[in-house]
Amino acid sequence: MAKRCGLAQRGLLIWIIVAWGVGPRVAIAEATSGSGQLEYAFQVDVPEPGFLVHQDGSSKIEFEGFGTRERRPGAPDLSSKAFLIAIPPGSTPRLEVTLVGAVRRLEILPSSVPHRRLDMARVEAADLARAEADPLERFKMLRRAAHDVFEPDPAVYAAGTRDQPWVHLGPTGVLRNQSYVPVHVRGARWNGRDGRLEVASGFDIRVVF
Repeated sequence: MAKRCGLAQRGLLIWIIVAWGVGPRVAIAEATSGSGQLEYAFQVDVPEPGFLVHQDGSSKIEFEGFGTRERRPGAPDLSSKAFLIAIPPGSTPRLEVTLVGAVRRLEILPSSVPHRRLDMARVEAADLARAEADPLERFKMLRRAAHDVFEPDPAVYAAGTRDQPWVHLGPTGVLRNQSYVPVHVRGARWNGRDGRLEVASGFDIRVVF
């Protein structure tokens, strides 16, 4: 379930959709106007992470409510959360972010996003014969042949944080005839330059449009 919090500002309804009952605490401030611009401010507190340690020493890292996972195979498997902010049609939003609290730097290696591979050695000859005649059997055969391979990308794991902003704007869109911009928030990021996992405490976020 989602909670919609809104207010009217010069005839414009401004809203934010947040997860209800789980995830980060979000403190919502009023929309204000100044110098002919509108802005929307809110605060996100990052929850404590959970760690599942694998046999290779890497860890799967979870933040409650941060359900958007990295998709690039070989990249650190870290999550983020998106908040949808309503904006006036045709406007160009910009973002202002202030870190709240300290950033912890932990000696924890995040596990990588797996590569999905097909291993036909897992498939029996009889399965191949059935798959040729029946699309459903073909689908079942491919599921049996598929498996995950964890191969971290050395270039990605060696990189710093320049291309990993804590908070960034996504492409604008329209939902139920209302223009919006997604604000993507990370709870953690991997710094390959010093081999540390950086974990944030929270953010003051301001969207100006």
